[in-house]
Order: sequence, then structure tokens, then C-alpha cells
Amino acid sequence: MNATIPGTVQNYLRTLRQVLLQPKSFFRGLDPNEKSTKGLVFAIVTQWIGSALFLLWNGASKRSAWMEGLVDRIQSRWATHGPALSESWLPNSSTMPHAGQEWITGVASVIITPFTTLFTCWTVAFFLHLGARIFTARPIDKVRAMHIATYCTASSILLALPWVGGALSAFWSVILLVTATKQTYSVGTLRAFAISFFPYLAFAAMMGMFLALLLTVGIALVSIFLGMSVV
Repeated sequence: MNATIPGTVQNYLRTLRQVLLQPKSFFRGLDPNEKSTKGLVFAIVTQWIGSALFLLWNGASKRSAWMEGLVDRIQSRWATHGPALSESWLPNSSTMPHAGQEWITGVASVIITPFTTLFTCWTVAFFLHLGARIFTARPIDKVRAMHIATYCTASSILLALPWVGGALSAFWSVILLVTATKQTYSVGTLRAFAISFFPYLAFAAMMGMFLALLLTVGIALVSIFLGMSVV
């Protein structure tokens, strides 16, 4: 079977390994006619696994830290007061961390991961395609931008690593994105960086325009209000 089709667990793991460890050969050998749905399935599964394991590790570390603090507090109080323990120093609902609320929020984020993944992949692919049309002269296929956006989500599986998963995932995401862009569009490193970060630059520009619009409207409303007050 084709190793790039994440139809089974074995093929999925093989694809994941190739994208993470051999991104240059993977994207260079990727069939440009491959349907984007395969990459979308890969992205959804990978980000769901990564976010779920990150939630488990994060929750476990917080519970462990709280329990260590509780044990230290009990030992300290016992050494000072002996068996004369009272409920006044025991942790109550106001001092305990809001573990339940954090857990519900984390679970909700994991549940909606497939929808956020689809939205993110389509958005990134759109701006990648737009950036490729700007920085390259050759005809560009939209599906190839989707391949980059979907398979580069392989870095999110690194969120499963405790403590260093977040930083390592973000760093490897940049490596994968630049490598995939360079191999897919056959461009140099500088153009690959420009195309890769075009979605983020475009998003920052749109946010800047939106904030500028809000500021302009706010100033106009304040001016109108002050004018009415003077009258």
C-alpha cells in the first residue's frame, strides 16, 4: 500500500514518522494529485491525539504539584502541633485549584479539535496559496497548499511530550512548514520563508487594520459625544 495514505494505523504511523523525520523526501515525493481529504484526515487525527495527550499530561502535572504541596503542609503542621489537628488549616474549596473547571475547558477544546483543525488548515492553505502566487511565477495548484497545511500538523503530536512538548512542537512546526514549502514549490530558502509566514503576516495585517478601524470609530464617537456635551 502507499505509505502516504493514513488509512490504517500502520500507514498513519509510517506517514507520521516520514513527515517528522524525513520531511524533505516526504514532500518531494508526495503525489501532487493526491486528494486533500487524505491530508485532512491525517491532520484531524494527529491534532486530536496531540491535544488529548497534552491535556492528560497537563492535568496530571497540576494534580501532582497540588498533592505535593498538601503533603508538605500536613508534615509541617504535624511537626508543629502534633496530633492536635484542626480543619482550619486543611485545604478547602476556596484554596483548592479549580481543577474541575480547567478539566472541562480542556476536554471541550479536545472535542472541538476536528472543527478547529479543519478551519485552521483551510485558512493556512488559502494564504499559502496566495503567498505562493505572489512569490513564484509558475502556475500554482491549490491542492498543494492544502498538502502543506495538513501534513505539517504532524508537529502537534509532539505535544504529547511532557514539559517540553509545547516548545518543541512550535519549533518543529516552523521547520516542517519551511521545508514543505521549499520542496513543494521548488523555491529557495528565502522565498520559502516568505511563503511560509505569509499566512501569519496576513493575519497580523488584518488584525492591525481591524484595531485601527476600532480606534478610528472610538475616536469619532468620543468626538461626537464631546461635541454634544459642549452644546
